[in-house]
Amino acid sequence: IKDAEGNTFQSPDFSLEYKDPAYEWHRYQHGVIEILWHDRPRDTVVAVADSVNERLESVQGLLGLTDVGPMKAVIVNGSREARRSFPVVSRTATTSHLYGGFAFGDLDVFVLGGLDVDGMVHEMTHLLIDEALSSPWARIPPWLNEGLAMYFESGPRGRDAIVARAARSDGLIPLRNMERIPGRPSDVRLFYAESWSLVNHMMTTHGERRMAELLAALANGDGIRKAVIGVYGTTLEGLEEEWKAGIPRASILAPAPNPGVWGTSAIITGAVAIAIAAVVIRWVRNAISPHEGPSD
Repeated sequence: IKDAEGNTFQSPDFSLEYKDPAYEWHRYQHGVIEILWHDRPRDTVVAVADSVNERLESVQGLLGLTDVGPMKAVIVNGSREARRSFPVVSRTATTSHLYGGFAFGDLDVFVLGGLDVDGMVHEMTHLLIDEALSSPWARIPPWLNEGLAMYFESGPRGRDAIVARAARSDGLIPLRNMERIPGRPSDVRLFYAESWSLVNHMMTTHGERRMAELLAALANGDGIRKAVIGVYGTTLEGLEEEWKAGIPRASILAPAPNPGVWGTSAIITGAVAIAIAAVVIRWVRNAISPHEGPSD
């Protein structure tokens, strides 16, 4: 506050935590994460938090973070609660449940739909990256940010198959067009799959040390193009071509289907087959029997 005479007064910073009053919230803090949840067993939450903290040690090591305060995870249950809690990206994204969580680096908090280790590692990686690249001059492209968040998950989760299919049909999104996340759900899924694939290539081919150097260059204010040349000795386009050359063009088996989905599909298929058979039998009977039309 500044008055007419130029005197200023600044109050201490404070934050207000508002939680949906419809639920009884619980809290558990361990390591770098503080979890807020409701209507879930505490033992399950504690076990997940322990697993997440173990996985985040690798993330902190890559980013060079040694002293990080607890960051907050808000766990919501079900799609209805997620729709109320998640920021609105688009109507299509909401109705198709395109995003499973959102991280807010300026608040050190993320909201996640469901209690999932990979999901928590993903969103916490975003927060830790934001912490490491806190300089106002630092800029990290979305493909690198998302790719790193997925790299520390437990596996590709079918993203390798998405990239392989796109590569076979020459449908990959050019890296120059990945400076922002697209809007259409199909493009979003391909964007995430490509981001994971490229970062996975960078980590497995060139090692974590170079990735750490790249992130340090970005933290110092270098643009991604300058940083890639300085660390990898090639242009961003050269790195892209190197990655594309290593994408397998052969078909990649998709993950095993969900037994519940498969069972439902089998039941529906069987019912349709029975219905078709009944129609065929009736048609054959009518064909070999005298036709009884209306009398003249």
